[in-house]
Amino acid sequence: MTRRWILPLGLALAFGWHLALRVHGVGLPLLSDEGEYAYAARIWSEGGLPYRDVFNQKPPMIFAVYRLCAALSSAPESARYAAMLAAFLTALALLLLTPKRWSPAERLAAAAAYLTLSTMPVGDFGFAANTEVFAAAFAAWAFWAASRQTARHAALSGLLAGAALMTKQTALWPVAAAGFFAVWRGGRRWDPKAASAFAASAAAIPLIWAAYFAARGGLGYFWDCAVAGNMRYAGLAGWSAAAEQGRFFALDLAPAFLKGSWPAWALALLGLKGVTADWENRGQLIAVLWLAGGLLAAATGLLLFPHYFLQAAPPLCLAAAYGAARLGGKRAWAALAALALVPAAAGAGFYFGKSREAVAKDLLYPSPLLENERLGAWLGQRTSPADTIWVFGSEPALYVYSGRRAATRHDFVYPLTMFPKNAEPLERELADLRAAKPAYVVYVNQPISTLFGSTLGLRFRDAVRAWLAADYRLEGYVAVEREPGPIPFVAADAPDWRAGNRLYVFRRR
Repeated sequence: MTRRWILPLGLALAFGWHLALRVHGVGLPLLSDEGEYAYAARIWSEGGLPYRDVFNQKPPMIFAVYRLCAALSSAPESARYAAMLAAFLTALALLLLTPKRWSPAERLAAAAAYLTLSTMPVGDFGFAANTEVFAAAFAAWAFWAASRQTARHAALSGLLAGAALMTKQTALWPVAAAGFFAVWRGGRRWDPKAASAFAASAAAIPLIWAAYFAARGGLGYFWDCAVAGNMRYAGLAGWSAAAEQGRFFALDLAPAFLKGSWPAWALALLGLKGVTADWENRGQLIAVLWLAGGLLAAATGLLLFPHYFLQAAPPLCLAAAYGAARLGGKRAWAALAALALVPAAAGAGFYFGKSREAVAKDLLYPSPLLENERLGAWLGQRTSPADTIWVFGSEPALYVYSGRRAATRHDFVYPLTMFPKNAEPLERELADLRAAKPAYVVYVNQPISTLFGSTLGLRFRDAVRAWLAADYRLEGYVAVEREPGPIPFVAADAPDWRAGNRLYVFRRR
C-alpha cells in the first residue's frame, strides 16, 4: 500500500469505529433538547416560525439541521445521523490541522481520538444530536481556515465562526480563539486585512438570520428568546447552585469522563509541555486556546451538563496528537491505539452489552425517555390531528411522539417556572391555555422537568393545578421507574402530588 492511501484508509476505519460505537445510542428515545429541536423544526416546516410560534433559546442553525433531517427521514431520531456526519467532518478538520511532516500514526491520532471520545456514554454526551456536536464541527473548520494565514481564509474562518455562533451561543469562546489565529502573525504582528475580513464574515451569518426573522415579523421574538432569554438562563446559577454543580462535576462527571479519556489527557499534557507563545508553536497554541475556549463554553452559566463538554473534545484530541508526535515511531502507533480503544473498553458494557432500555435508564434516569415514547404513542392514538395537547414539564418529545401540536408556544415550561421576567407571561400562558382547550394535559410531577426556580413559578404551578381541577379529570399516570421493564398506564382518580417521577395524564371534561 502506498503511503498516500494510509491517511484516508485510517480515517475511514476510525469513522467506521465511530459508527460502531454510536449504534448503542441511535435508537434511544429523544432527549428533552432533541425533542424541542425536532418540534420547532416541524412547526417551521408547517409554515410557523421558531421563537414566535414555538419558544426556544437556541440559535436557529440547529432547527435548520433538524428540518433538513426531517425532510430526508420520518424517523424522530434521524438528526443523530447528521451528528455522526458532523463528527466525521470535525475529525477531518483535525487531521488537516496536524503538520504534514508527521507520520501517519501521528496525523491520525487527533481524528481517531475524537471519533472515539465523542461517543463516550456519560449522560447525554455521546449519542445525542445536540447543538454542541454541530458547533464543534463549524469551530474545527474555522480553526483550519484560520491556520491557513491568508485574508481569504480569514473570511472563510469568519463565516464558519458565525455559523458556530448561530448553532450554540457559547461557541463564542472557541470562535474568538479562531479569530485570534486568523489575524495573528507572530509576536505583536497582526494582519489588519485579515482582521476586517474575519469580523465582516463572522457577522454575516447572524445578520442573515436576523434579516430572515425580520422579514417574517419575528425579529423581536428571535432577540427575546435566543439573545435576551438565553442570557437570563445563563445568569440563573447563584453561589449555592454553582457550589452544587462544582460538587457534581468533581465527584461524578469528571471521574466518568476520565475513565475513558485519561489517555487523551495524558498525551495532551505531554504534547503541550513547555510550549511557549512563539510563532513556531502556533499549532500547539491553537490546541491550548481552543481547549480553553471549549472549557469556557462548557462552564458558561455553571450548569455543567455532560454534553456541554463536547466543545472541548476536539482541541483535547488535537493536543493529544502532539503528545503522540513527541513519542514518535512505534510508540505513536501505541498512542493511537490507546486513544481509539481505551474509551471503548471503559464503556464496553454500554457499547456492546446492554439493551436499549438499560442504556436509557443507566445513562439518564430519572429523565423519562422511554416513558415519553410510550405515552406519546398513547396520546397520538387517542387524539385527532386537529387536537392540541399541553405538557407541564420539559418533555417536548411528547409532542414529537404523539404527532400533536402544543396548545401554546411553550413546548416546555421551565422559562415560565424558572426565570419568568414578571407575572405577565404566566398570565398570558394561562389565558392561552383556557382559549386553546387542549384535549389532554400531561403534568410531569418531577423536579428535574418542572424546574421551579422562582416564587412566580410556584404560583404558576398552583394556577395550573387549579385549572386542571376545574376543567379536566385525571385519566391515570405513567411512572418513571429506575429499572427497565414494562411501562404500564395506571388508572387513577386523583393525583398524589407527593409522589414524584410520575407523568399524570388529564383529559378535558
